[in-house]
Amino acid sequence: MVMQPSIFEKQYKPITVHTLSGTAFVNVQSYLSGEPRKKQFNGAALNDLRRFLTKKDRYKNGQNGADRHTWDDKSGLSAFGLMGPDYFKPWLWVDITWKDLQLGFYGKGTPERMRRILQVIDFYLRTADIRLSHVHWNYVMSLEEYAKYYLGLDCNGFTGAYLETQYPSLGIDGGDHINYLDGKLKKRASIAEIKPGDILSREGGGGTRHVAMINSVSGVINSEATSAQVSITQSASSLGGLNTKTYTLKTIKEGPSDKPLKWHLAGYYKFNHCLGLERK
Repeated sequence: MVMQPSIFEKQYKPITVHTLSGTAFVNVQSYLSGEPRKKQFNGAALNDLRRFLTKKDRYKNGQNGADRHTWDDKSGLSAFGLMGPDYFKPWLWVDITWKDLQLGFYGKGTPERMRRILQVIDFYLRTADIRLSHVHWNYVMSLEEYAKYYLGLDCNGFTGAYLETQYPSLGIDGGDHINYLDGKLKKRASIAEIKPGDILSREGGGGTRHVAMINSVSGVINSEATSAQVSITQSASSLGGLNTKTYTLKTIKEGPSDKPLKWHLAGYYKFNHCLGLERK
């Protein structure tokens, strides 16, 4: 059964993670976008995690806690016991590739993918001898703090994760930037056609500038309607990340003729397209 976007949003708030010390409940709800390596603090955190997993630099030859795991880019993390005769026997295995792991730092990831990312990060935080100056920390962060500052979702990361998990037949990978959806999905022509799950899309800068999902539509809408009350689920920087909020959606005719703006969430944002969750 397909989830409403707002129910899917709750899968991130919190995510249940089986950590080395028991079960943790970790929110992944911050807005996060862009290349982490171009950000001083995010880049430092991601680089130290990568060095720990690949046993490079100060973690070379298993130094500074890196002797307690093996990492394979195709299968993920195998962690070993911390003491006693079972030291070199795997006791934690996390099935996640490096590509999927690092995408969490780019604002991409399904709830299940984020859970696996958090398992790897928990192991790193608890076993690596982290040089605090390398990551610009004053102390070793908790898993909850790490998720707040370094993991999250941008607008297309959340929408892509929803489409990947709830509408797999569309063939959309939530780990990719879901540009140019207007060329793949059916466009709505009127307020009367909108449905929960539809995607409002704003184009610009050579790709998709912003996407938001219609979570629900209130009332009965006739064929002549030019507006409707809708709730919108999205990840937006102006709203602090994942959020569901009610707006009035209106049809408009503005902007350039080659990329006209046709949809307006009153008091918030204007969009080029409203896209149904079905292929053209």
